[in-house]
Amino acid sequence: MIVDLDRTGGDLGRVGSAGDYEMRVSLGRIAAARCYWGMRCAFLVASVGGLFGSSPGLAMDVEHGGTRVTHSSPTDKYSYSLPGYYASNDAWGMKDRTDRVDYSTSVTLDPAHFESGTSFSWRYPRNIGRVFGYPHIGYDPRAVGVNPTQAADFADISASFAVHLSNTADSTAAFDIWFNNQPNGPWETTSVELLVEVHPTSRPSVGRRMFARLRHLLRSSEPPPPFMMTGSGLAGATVSISHPSAGGASWNFIDVKLPEDMMSGSLSLSNIIKELIWDGVMTGNEYLTTLQFGSEVLGGTGSLQIDKLSYDLSAKPNSVS
Repeated sequence: MIVDLDRTGGDLGRVGSAGDYEMRVSLGRIAAARCYWGMRCAFLVASVGGLFGSSPGLAMDVEHGGTRVTHSSPTDKYSYSLPGYYASNDAWGMKDRTDRVDYSTSVTLDPAHFESGTSFSWRYPRNIGRVFGYPHIGYDPRAVGVNPTQAADFADISASFAVHLSNTADSTAAFDIWFNNQPNGPWETTSVELLVEVHPTSRPSVGRRMFARLRHLLRSSEPPPPFMMTGSGLAGATVSISHPSAGGASWNFIDVKLPEDMMSGSLSLSNIIKELIWDGVMTGNEYLTTLQFGSEVLGGTGSLQIDKLSYDLSAKPNSVS
């Protein structure tokens, strides 16, 4: 079965044979529409309760051909009309701080026009080596009825994207991919979080990566340091592994850093997963749950503009019921 999400209308169509599906969603380049007299029509309603039926923290930017809104909640998810997609400021590392005092975040989007682009901005404390937030666009395949699929059963997971990041010293650009150990399992069944950094804020030295790769291949009993990937198109990418826990779940956190920045282009996420399975870092039995793309913010002031984002996912024949 092929699942095709049309970028213009967002309608769900189904064609093809059973056991094979494909999801295509495109987020086009941002184009700022203007009013006919040449000036942008903007209406700030964050402090004008009831005028547009809005709540505090919401700004509305009404433009010719669409309505862009700005949300400043650090935790809420804001859905697009395109099924399964949402945006979130996700200031998960600031639970001990006061919103709009110690930090501030915002996301601007047009819920009815996913292809018109999404931009995030933030102000956090200075960089002290911890992650304060992960503003991102997320996609939940379950929301459009996609059958649960294990990591080893994917023929392809690829992403095409283009982003602009203002503060590259204190923030990353990264895909965050989540897996459970059972189909459609709750949070407590989370088993793997795969972070793929297309722009990391730092990278291990070449010598350390080569030595770590040798230790990993020899299955050293010592705690795993970052090691290098060797697959086609991935040579030099580093892999770090840790084991966090939160909210009743414990999982393997796999951090892959590309050897060079990639702020636009097409990236095969399935090739990364296949090599991690070959290396024994993943089993292949993990069920894909969520795909996210955004920025891990370590501090300071910055912004992320996602101009383009699309995924192609296809399962091996007979692997999806």
